[in-house]
Amino acid sequence: MTLERWKQQALAAGILLGLALIAWFAVINPIAGAFQDQRERQDRASRLLASYQAELAARPQLEAQLDRLKEGQSATSRLVQGQNADLAAANMQSLVKALVAQETGQIRTAQNLDPQSNDGLERIAIQYEISLPAARLENTIYRVETDSPYLFLDDVDIRMPESWQTEGAAGDPPPVEVRWTVRGYRNMGSP
Repeated sequence: MTLERWKQQALAAGILLGLALIAWFAVINPIAGAFQDQRERQDRASRLLASYQAELAARPQLEAQLDRLKEGQSATSRLVQGQNADLAAANMQSLVKALVAQETGQIRTAQNLDPQSNDGLERIAIQYEISLPAARLENTIYRVETDSPYLFLDDVDIRMPESWQTEGAAGDPPPVEVRWTVRGYRNMGSP
């Protein structure tokens, strides 16, 4: 083989190799990259689909858990709120004071009694002396025991003035003196 012929063949091989490289980078590599991207997108979509299916499968359990939490929250919202017994007692005193004031009554004294713990609940008790119009007594008792949080009346002592029903007396009856203990419960596990 002559040198001239060898140069022509090398040149032809170089051109052929150059064309092959151009074809590779211009056509084949982008197509291969597109297929690779498509496979990666498919894998990602498959993982997302599996994740969504797992979430859908877990939905009934999560809804049941949410219902249990709502029930617990509903029960807890009916308890006296406060981070400790003193704050819970202060909250109770504010509630009772507002209820009595709405019925045009007055709180004469309020004394916190020692809190007692039992089964994760703390019983908060406050002893009151109240002056209240006799006509408003029933409504006040009803509101204390039916509002939220749940409060309970114990040791109720009602005193009417002895001479309030004299013959020929006109006007409203005088206020009654009420002494009662209001009890509420606080969850010791949360504020």
